[in-house]
Amino acid sequence: MFASCASNEIANSGDVKQSEIYQNYSVKYNEADNETHIKATFRFGGKNGTTLVLTPPSVVTFNGENMTRYESDFAGAYYKNSHVKPLANGQECKFVFTDTEGKKYTNSIKFNPVLIGSLPISVAKGNPLEFTMITRPLAFGEKITIELSDTNNTALYEVPMQQPPKQFVLPATVLKKLSGKVKMKITRSYTIMLKEATNEGGIIHFEYKAKEREFEVN
Repeated sequence: MFASCASNEIANSGDVKQSEIYQNYSVKYNEADNETHIKATFRFGGKNGTTLVLTPPSVVTFNGENMTRYESDFAGAYYKNSHVKPLANGQECKFVFTDTEGKKYTNSIKFNPVLIGSLPISVAKGNPLEFTMITRPLAFGEKITIELSDTNNTALYEVPMQQPPKQFVLPATVLKKLSGKVKMKITRSYTIMLKEATNEGGIIHFEYKAKEREFEVN
């Protein structure tokens, strides 16, 4: 069980072979607190290996801005930037990692929000839920999940791969076991392999969480 856990040990990147550094990047936005969290982690020994502090002149930037190093007993060493306001719709999110030998690895994703209109106050049992949902078309590997919960039950629904229509319809079959006050959470996410990576590879993850909504099922 413990073999799959990521290491929290810390070493210097200048002490390891540069072609064997694993890169892990993430862009996460939470509409509830209106914050975007940007994170980068470097490891030696694969995706669960020892975390690395970048040895100068090695550096990592996000959209041209140097990222700040942090360390913790739980996560080891990592780099993070926090932005109070969200990035623009469709904006490129670019990470550039420069190793100690001056080689650059550039990887990017798009910032794709999920904009939700007002929900109806209530939905009658046996009827679907209709609301406005504006977001860019889903690319391969991307998904939008809808989590619904009342006092006793939960339901999960994954939006089909085709472009979500502006006027979105959540099927009645998804709502059938829910009643009373229902909370709804919508998340758009995906994880892809890096286009520019060392021999060890790496991933980049995007996640957009819309703020929680509520409606009644009667």
